[in-house]
Amino acid sequence: MGSPERVKTGGRRRELTKAEANQRITDKRWRKLLAFLSSGYTLADSLDEAEVLRANYQALIIVDSEKREQVDKAREQWLRYSWPEDAVSDICIAVSGGTFLKDAVVEFGPVHLDDPISSFYRLLQADPIYGERYRESRRMAMENMADEILSIADEDNDDLIQSGKG
Repeated sequence: MGSPERVKTGGRRRELTKAEANQRITDKRWRKLLAFLSSGYTLADSLDEAEVLRANYQALIIVDSEKREQVDKAREQWLRYSWPEDAVSDICIAVSGGTFLKDAVVEFGPVHLDDPISSFYRLLQADPIYGERYRESRRMAMENMADEILSIADEDNDDLIQSGKG
């Protein structure tokens, strides 16, 4: 995140304490910020809507790990809400059959996201069950590809071209 914000006291600078950082954002504004984040707003828009200064937000999440975890959970909540389980399942099934991830996300993923591929990867990181399901789909796709390669290599369809040169 960066280094803790420093405050000037009597000509000297010192690190901002957790209590001082918490005083800069009221509980009401903090809850409002989390609500906007969990509803899919960007950080910038959430800060604007909750009327929280970015500098105060950054100072708070640097010194208060509990607040940082609340922000992470709010963002994860939005990811899980954005990606219905059936969409993730359909994407994994398509990928296991050899479909490119981008094509599967375009076909089965939510249409309201600006960057669905990045959002899907964040979901896989945030949700261990979905992450494991996707890894298993990729493993199955690789096995299918290996079988296909072996099948092509085993074919005996006169791949040798005879020319007048020998």
